[in-house]
Amino acid sequence: MKGYAMPQSFLTPNLPVSLGLSRCLDAVMKDCCWFTLGGLVALLLSGLAVAAPPTAKRGTSSPFVQTDGASFFVNGSKFRYVGTNAYWLPVLNTDQDVWNTLGNISAIGAKVVRVWAFNDVATVPSNGTWFQLIQDGKVSINDGPNGLQGLDTVIQMAEQHGLYVLLSLTNNWYPAASNDTGSSLQTRGGTTETALPRNYLSNDYGGMDLYVRQFGCQHHDEFYTNENILKAFKNFTFRWSLDT
Repeated sequence: MKGYAMPQSFLTPNLPVSLGLSRCLDAVMKDCCWFTLGGLVALLLSGLAVAAPPTAKRGTSSPFVQTDGASFFVNGSKFRYVGTNAYWLPVLNTDQDVWNTLGNISAIGAKVVRVWAFNDVATVPSNGTWFQLIQDGKVSINDGPNGLQGLDTVIQMAEQHGLYVLLSLTNNWYPAASNDTGSSLQTRGGTTETALPRNYLSNDYGGMDLYVRQFGCQHHDEFYTNENILKAFKNFTFRWSLDT
């Protein structure tokens, strides 16, 4: 991924960031809406905690982003920002690459960077970054240097650059190379995609359909209703937040 160009797309907040993590997850499961899930969790300043609890009121001095109506607040002041997507930051080759990229984002005046806090695999790759192995209904979390430590580095460096981080915890889009089951699971569009290296495409970091396949389900929306999938997903999110 070295030398990967920084995307120029900008994000728009779509989830009240004062929701606690468990409330965020419950909202996702009930609403079955990817656009809500894409804004999941909160804007984090240091990665040491999720956003302030829903009881926080405007005017409360807190470095974490809060909401009041349709507005965001930090340290009691209204928070207006420009942000960018850089989902691929945790898979860059070196810490220096991460530092330089975040520095460039900060230099253009952006205040928020959206990063993917998921990187799921069905088999452990021979090289590269992965956060979670989901295989035959079992889940193993990678806390090592090629795992969640890379995400920790991104959050720590973002704080040093004065950036807030918006974490997305799973992906609605994870197509397989073929679709022989007659299910509603997504498939890749052609041989060109299949031949590209892992993590080159934004649809190749795991996600909902990987959970669905590996837990023996057939349909995409079972991610929201299967108890074993929900337990595994929540375990990953809470495990990461505790480790951080």
